[in-house]
Amino acid sequence: MSYFDCTSTYGLPVADGLFALTGALGAGEALGQSKPAYAAKNGGASRDAAAGIELTLAGLGAVSAVYGIVQTMRCDRAKEDLKARIFAPPLHRPELPPPAPAPPPTAPPASASPPPVAPARPPLLEIEPSAP
Repeated sequence: MSYFDCTSTYGLPVADGLFALTGALGAGEALGQSKPAYAAKNGGASRDAAAGIELTLAGLGAVSAVYGIVQTMRCDRAKEDLKARIFAPPLHRPELPPPAPAPPPTAPPASASPPPVAPARPPLLEIEPSAP
């Protein structure tokens, strides 16, 4: 390709990683409490269900972060390859002979018939004056 564009910044994968880390910390906090203590603080919610949801979201965030990092690295490599192709010197192929020079221009062919000749004018008659 002569041109393409892709995301070459790591901002979104890092954000996904932070999201995954937050989910993992939330699951750890929920599992660090006893079931009755968690239920009392959170209106009777299930500690195990909350931790399961947090871990699932953390896993999705981690997968998304890894995928984003891999794609961003591929984009960086592709852009570097494109830059190398654009700024690379032309290929020199010593196995190919140099192109033959063009032959010199030739004169147009002469026509077989001579050019037309203007018709001859009849000679002018001279009139002698008559004697009186």
